[in-house]
Amino acid sequence: MERERDMRNVKKLAIPVVIVLILLIAGISIVSYFGSEVDLAEYIEIKGVTGLNGQGELQYGLDTMALYRDLIEDDAEITEENYEAVMTQYYEQYEELDYAIECITVTADKESGLSNGDTITVTAVFEKAKDRKLKYHFKDAIITYKVSDLTEGKAVDPFADGIVSIGFTGFSGEGTAEWDVLSYEEPYSLFSYELTPAHNLSNGDTVTITATADAARLEERGYFLPKTMEITYTVSGLTEYYDFSNGFSTGELRVLCGKALAACQAEEADEAQDGYIILTPSKVHKAYSMQVNDPDIVQKDYARFLEMKNAVCVITSYCYEATGPFSYTREVWFVHVFPNYYVGADGTVGHEESEDFDIFMLAESVEEVKEWLCNEYRDMTFTEISLPQ
Repeated sequence: MERERDMRNVKKLAIPVVIVLILLIAGISIVSYFGSEVDLAEYIEIKGVTGLNGQGELQYGLDTMALYRDLIEDDAEITEENYEAVMTQYYEQYEELDYAIECITVTADKESGLSNGDTITVTAVFEKAKDRKLKYHFKDAIITYKVSDLTEGKAVDPFADGIVSIGFTGFSGEGTAEWDVLSYEEPYSLFSYELTPAHNLSNGDTVTITATADAARLEERGYFLPKTMEITYTVSGLTEYYDFSNGFSTGELRVLCGKALAACQAEEADEAQDGYIILTPSKVHKAYSMQVNDPDIVQKDYARFLEMKNAVCVITSYCYEATGPFSYTREVWFVHVFPNYYVGADGTVGHEESEDFDIFMLAESVEEVKEWLCNEYRDMTFTEISLPQ
């Protein structure tokens, strides 16, 4: 009986001892765990704020060099015998710390456009690796930083009145932007300017002038980098091509027919002076409007180095007879072309008379002349215009 009582006493003593041992081991583990916890607040590095007041840029990040310095155990004594083992240990430590650092994110609630007096909150967060167990344990941190000592800067507008001029010339669809920078004094000399697009413009299009500058160079001279670095203009004032679907003035057509007939009569007079017999005098047969099928293209006349969007053509002819041993009869046809009709600023319709030209040909009929014209200017639609009475 006494032996059984002794055994029960031993068991009673053993239970507290086991509990103490468990608590002791757990305590050592907890101390070990928390002893390796790293407060990230000590490793948030704020180098300061650069730039001018109102446009400051926060320079910050994680001080990784300090982490390496504090967490890598490198106090082992290296001997010839343990060299490989110690180097392996160092490599493993660096590799694990590299991985841990990749799990740390440092962000600021505001990084740019900073002014004196601004308070910035910087946060460092450790996102625990899911695919491996690390011996490093990082404590998330939040710190604040107050901006001060930024230099006051001067505002500059690269598009201030009188700095850039712009205008538009030519026909709508083929217009050109003509622009210039009128001042190269500082601060405008610190900018470069570019305009796009500059060609093939139509009324209602927009063009953009962009200014570029080196922010550091501006700051050196005490200027802000402007918030507005481009300006947009709407194209206007370009001459519009006339749309013949709106009809054509009888008075204007009468003038064109008069010019065409006069040119044909001049040729007829030369033939008569050379002794030929005029069988039928000069006559106007037909008049057509010519307009490109696609408003985005032009009809090119390579023989005359001419581009047309539209035109009016008047067809005339006369017939003469040559006598003698080699007598013959010939009908001569002329196509008188008046290209590129436009609407002037005052609403009147006109064209550039310097571009007028005549085409001479021999043909059997006005239909044959028309067929030739359609083949020669195949990108244009021909519409007959009734001749004035």
